[in-house]
Amino acid sequence: MTSKKSVMYIVSDGSYDVVVVGGGPVGLYAGFRSALLLLRTRVVDKGRKWSRGFNVPMFHNLPTHPEGMTGKDLINQLRKGLVLHKDYVSIDDFVTIEAITRRDDLFVLRGIHYPTKNERTYTSRVVVLATGVVDRQPLIGGELTPILPYSNNSLLCYCVLCSGFQALGKDAAVIGNGKTALLTALDLLSFKATKVTILTQEAALFKNGTETEETKVLKKRLTSNGVDVVTDEILSLFGVEDHQFGVRLASGKEMIFDIAFSAMGFHKINNDLAIMLGGTIDDTGYVVIDDDSRVLATDDQPIPGLYAIGDVTTNWNQLMTGFGDADKAIIHAWTNYL
Repeated sequence: MTSKKSVMYIVSDGSYDVVVVGGGPVGLYAGFRSALLLLRTRVVDKGRKWSRGFNVPMFHNLPTHPEGMTGKDLINQLRKGLVLHKDYVSIDDFVTIEAITRRDDLFVLRGIHYPTKNERTYTSRVVVLATGVVDRQPLIGGELTPILPYSNNSLLCYCVLCSGFQALGKDAAVIGNGKTALLTALDLLSFKATKVTILTQEAALFKNGTETEETKVLKKRLTSNGVDVVTDEILSLFGVEDHQFGVRLASGKEMIFDIAFSAMGFHKINNDLAIMLGGTIDDTGYVVIDDDSRVLATDDQPIPGLYAIGDVTTNWNQLMTGFGDADKAIIHAWTNYL
């Protein structure tokens, strides 16, 4: 890679070389990486509580922290890294970007700072979308709050690739239905869970007409491995004090598990900004990118200066691959557009 003798800046207020939308772990790393290349960078964040990563009770796949690290601590550490490079990178908190347009070779982003309701406008040569996804949460008695103590204590997990190893030798529950629930149950068997039970929350395992030959084969495999399907509604939970995931069902039955996994998919993939600029969205709602993390247009050509990284893209929803996306995006942008 050729070295750069100088760095181009857009010096007017609100103008940057790079704007990163989203201040989760991957977005913060992109801002940090950009600052290392001496690019004038702004990270625009809706707020820490909106980050999927911030709410992770424990990341186990950080090679620098084999004992694990909470999502809150990870984000706080990444933010400290930005402070070390404050001459080049800054964060605008509590801002939601609501519109993005292209004007010649610049992007124009417009947002709202919600504590004050003030409008914010940014222009940049490069935009990196790290807008993430929103998990669909299991509702207990129609409410969200009952599940929170269990997710906060790692009794309810959302990623079998990240946390499946914790099911080793344990009784595990899968909350959800459809193919995702079947695959999650099979994964937990591969992680040597002693027993796996699917809780469909009063819904059918498959809606009428949605079962396929593939899912019939999956069901047969699960049945042969002793996986039960319980369709009763979960009315309440108990056992968090004893580090157990206990459920009280509408039938009056109580069941106790060592750990549970949500297999309910995503409530929303935050792809709106990519769509505004003509980005391609796949059948599941992910933003389609190339090998350099560039957002692809509907003609399969990259949109110059527009990148997407992390969970909003067609990656594996893994922290480390998100960091890799960020590296590729920033280095490619530095080489080609800045």
